Amino acid sequence: MAELENGPARKPRILVIDDEANLPIFLKDFLEESGFEVSMCYTGKTAMRTALENPPDAIILDVDLPDIDGYSLCRSMRRTSTLRTVPIVMLTALADQRNEIAGLKAGADDYLTKPIDTERLLARLNNAISRNIRELDANPLTHLPGNTSIIQEIERQLHQQNP
Repeated sequence: MAELENGPARKPRILVIDDEANLPIFLKDFLEESGFEVSMCYTGKTAMRTALENPPDAIILDVDLPDIDGYSLCRSMRRTSTLRTVPIVMLTALADQRNEIAGLKAGADDYLTKPIDTERLLARLNNAISRNIRELDANPLTHLPGNTSIIQEIERQLHQQNP
């Protein structure tokens, strides 16, 4: 996903929350090369502050953080009106089903395990962001596409020179 489709063209913002030394830097480089703007946080406290000050388009969250576990942070984010709808992808070394279910019950939209499969992560991030845009744009009464979707479709048809 090169740019968000709603509003002025800008790169989608991803907040990576992970206390490891090397993985977040690798992830930041990979995501920036893939067209995202990336912020990194290493503790839950700084992550919550950063996310509230500049809400991201998606969050990548590790379970093991030095000051709070990722499940608790995810629940806190879901209780915050500003972050309630932001897609959260948990990315952790905890690969068993019990932890995955705990992450999803805490409010994560997706759960991936390390070692990281960058193409899978990229596909899931793009899907989560696109789905979030569609859901937020839908008319709450009719569930029909809202203004942003209508304008995008008109522009797409014009670009393809369709009647």
